[in-house]
Amino acid sequence: MRKFIAIIIGLFSLFFITIMEVSAEEISYRNLITDETTIVDDFKLLNMNIEEYYQPSYNYEKWYIVGMSEAYVDSESYDIQTYFYIYNPISPHEYEYYDTEEEDGAEYYNKIESFGIRYVLNNQDFSMDASVLSINYEHHLYKIKAFTYSYRDRAEISILEIHNNMTVGIRSKSNESTFKAKCNHSKINGLSVELSFSTTLIIDEFTVVEVEIHQDDNFFNRWDFAVSGKIPSVLVYFYNFNFPEHIEYDSVEYAKFQYDYLTVYEKIWLDMVTPTTFVPSEEYASKNEKTIKSREKVISEYNNSSRTLRVNQHSQEMSFPTFYLGNRVQNQQLGNLKISDNLRDSFNYDCSILLESTSKTSWQSSQWGAPNGMSMYYRTLDYTTIDKVEMIELHYKNDGILYKCQVVSLPVDNEDFEKGDAAPDKSWWEKLLLWLGKNTLKLLHITATLPEWIYMIIGVVEVLVALVVFISLLPSIIGAFIKLITLPSKIIKS
Repeated sequence: MRKFIAIIIGLFSLFFITIMEVSAEEISYRNLITDETTIVDDFKLLNMNIEEYYQPSYNYEKWYIVGMSEAYVDSESYDIQTYFYIYNPISPHEYEYYDTEEEDGAEYYNKIESFGIRYVLNNQDFSMDASVLSINYEHHLYKIKAFTYSYRDRAEISILEIHNNMTVGIRSKSNESTFKAKCNHSKINGLSVELSFSTTLIIDEFTVVEVEIHQDDNFFNRWDFAVSGKIPSVLVYFYNFNFPEHIEYDSVEYAKFQYDYLTVYEKIWLDMVTPTTFVPSEEYASKNEKTIKSREKVISEYNNSSRTLRVNQHSQEMSFPTFYLGNRVQNQQLGNLKISDNLRDSFNYDCSILLESTSKTSWQSSQWGAPNGMSMYYRTLDYTTIDKVEMIELHYKNDGILYKCQVVSLPVDNEDFEKGDAAPDKSWWEKLLLWLGKNTLKLLHITATLPEWIYMIIGVVEVLVALVVFISLLPSIIGAFIKLITLPSKIIKS
């Protein structure tokens, strides 16, 4: 009976410990944090790993509030003093310099002495300057002394905006913040702070891939092109990244991004290479037009689900999981899409997140009195796209525990996207016709760069000719086959 009770107690304890681990973002601590305690000491007390903060491979002048603590001012009123811990990918040394050009010859030390913050306390909006108490140069961390408020059992705090104040000069950076905390207070049991995230991830290796998926090459789409002259496609965006080396993960459950959503118009002048092939003109590239019709800042949230994409009603449906661990291309997760060679290594990351899909329409026209004074063709593009893509939050699971992470990463501009295209792969008979058409021209020593559909027409003609010849020779072939079969019996009879 005692063994049974011990087992029950052990199982209950294990369950309780597991629940505590899952709720690790709520940190309880004693009233030991003061103006004089160091960032290292505070992080130990708050159960935060200071080694997670380091210099990434990029400089990005943005301020991240990565932690918060509180302390009772005295034991009579129990007013509450707030402290915040700020991380910046730029080394603090880059904000500091000596000015030796003063008239008296004295050195003047310029550095960040305070931060301006705009915050919400229990649904009321405030602004203030918070003084810098200490700086940890190795880990790019600042400890600031912020606002004080009267005792209450529970408080909800949000930081809306933060900017640094310089002693001299105008180097000041302001940015929005999504930091939120729920604070619980007890005059007997101390304080606890529950953040909207468990920890902070510094993402050092990442890229945004833009894949233009073309419509299926079939009769219906060719007919639509012949009637309208327009070619639709879909631009699909993937955010591929590596986790920090010390992170172990089983799955990704949630992500939040911010980016700009653009509506764009382009006009591109063309040079004719063959009677049916045009390429962008290098000579008149300066005459091309690009207009951003609209720009809207968007915050998008993504869950662990699949999404279905389709270029148009005459093209196949494609289903992609939002989060994929591994290389989508190598693992043939893109189905029968044939992706351009320049993008194959772009998916060689720990995780690939499907961000968005936008539409694109292109068509060709001609214009008399073009830049060269003659008639020239130009391509018109109407499309939507995204720009300045930045991951700001990520939730992942490891060993059954959900980790909610604030993310530090550099925004990726549209011009830095890795861009390529993809189209449904051809069937075996389409590949055969294409092969026949190209090799026929080689045998005839004809050198030409033609659209694939012309090669395929040549292949169709060859197949039809071969079929006609085969049908015309069919009686002779059948007769020869019958003679071959009956030949042994005739030999035996003879």
